[in-house]
Amino acid sequence: MLEFIRTLWQLCKLQKGPQDLPYSNRWLGLVLGINYAFLVIFIARSQGLGNALWSSFVLMGIPLASVYLVLRWRRMQNRVTQTLTALFAANILLSLITATLLLLTMSFAATGSVAVMQGMAKLVGFIMVIWTLTVAGHIFRSALSVTLLWGVMFAVALEIVKAVMFRLLVGG
Repeated sequence: MLEFIRTLWQLCKLQKGPQDLPYSNRWLGLVLGINYAFLVIFIARSQGLGNALWSSFVLMGIPLASVYLVLRWRRMQNRVTQTLTALFAANILLSLITATLLLLTMSFAATGSVAVMQGMAKLVGFIMVIWTLTVAGHIFRSALSVTLLWGVMFAVALEIVKAVMFRLLVGG
């Protein structure tokens, strides 16, 4: 477990690739389950549990199906498990880092003005979005044997599709 987390941290620092994570359906199942739980909790806070269960399933299905289909199309099916494990595990780690940084930002800024707190939170959020897209691009670069630019473009395209689907599913 500790070795997995170390490798994942190095992946998030772009020092290792998805191929460095263990090829394990158990790890994939675990990270998918954790991601699903986080997504349900996040969506249920504003949309209710019933909508959150369905929306989370669809929103997780988009990268699952996309990665599988693209790797199959490129005749690289053997990379699916490690790619998805890396993608969803990195999402968990970066989400935890983002939440921690936002909580720290709010607690430090609680004594200051609301405008400063909001500005800091937006800056932290922006930096984490860029980092998350870069890590996803790095994962796709390794998995698809393409340049980082193409990997990031694939990551951005997936996020756009997920954002559109999220708006369609939960409205607003």
